[in-house]
Amino acid sequence: MTRIAALFLPLAAFVSLVAGCGSGESQEEIATGVARTWVNNSIEDVSDTVVNLVIGEAPLLSQIAGEVLAEQVGDNVAWSYSTPKRDGEDKYKVTVTASVTLRVEIPLLGTKAYVASLPFILDVDTDAKVVERWSPDVLSAEVKEQSE
Repeated sequence: MTRIAALFLPLAAFVSLVAGCGSGESQEEIATGVARTWVNNSIEDVSDTVVNLVIGEAPLLSQIAGEVLAEQVGDNVAWSYSTPKRDGEDKYKVTVTASVTLRVEIPLLGTKAYVASLPFILDVDTDAKVVERWSPDVLSAEVKEQSE
């Protein structure tokens, strides 16, 4: 019986050591995962921000197609993620960029298309696994009218 205990104790110590090391995910992987979750949970905020950006470039659209554009953002947005940058203990900055082509039919003018790209800067706490703050990087945003 003591022989079994002698074998079991080192095995139990090894298992607890491995379990204590966590899942093996790096802080950067955790930050990117938190950013992906934020994207999935924040599409309405993102849509509103992108639509306001496009309307700022083409004010005529505000009365004609604001809601139509918002629906298109949710359906057509593509995301890219930067490499997380350490900003302190368990703190990372991740830039996620929303890119979308929006099309709208404007009476008398026909179909207009706009390509919008808007980065969002996320402050991620990898210990709590949450986005503490986010803000659109409007200085890096782009809106281009695309010919149809």
